[in-house]
Amino acid sequence: MPVEYVNYTITSINGSLWAKIDGTYPIQLLNQSNLKAPYLLPMVYPTPPGTTNIKITLDDKNLDYSNYTQDNPGFLHHTAIGDWAMIYSVLPLESNVFTLKIHYEHPLQSVNGSYLFLYDLNISPYLSVKSNNS
Repeated sequence: MPVEYVNYTITSINGSLWAKIDGTYPIQLLNQSNLKAPYLLPMVYPTPPGTTNIKITLDDKNLDYSNYTQDNPGFLHHTAIGDWAMIYSVLPLESNVFTLKIHYEHPLQSVNGSYLFLYDLNISPYLSVKSNNS
């Protein structure tokens, strides 16, 4: 993922603050030149508490997803502001170069009268010494 585009919109809905996130992730799988289509790539993605309106697209085709944490109790994504559930989807790849888009919305967490927002970009396991930027 040489670059990513993430738009965060914070808005007030009925007196509560909500975040709307639209992420576009152009991805190239390295060392996958012999990819045989369709290649099924599993993906888990963390979701903050109260997440709604989830939409996942692969090269502009809608994908299904499931609640990974509900199907696998105890599998949570640990963040600085609490444990988050995860969703699961399978990406049917036709090429080693593709664009993944993810949209979701969630209420901002309130702690001691202050709102907290976190976008957890958990990519460090996928970086290498030669390619350490995203």
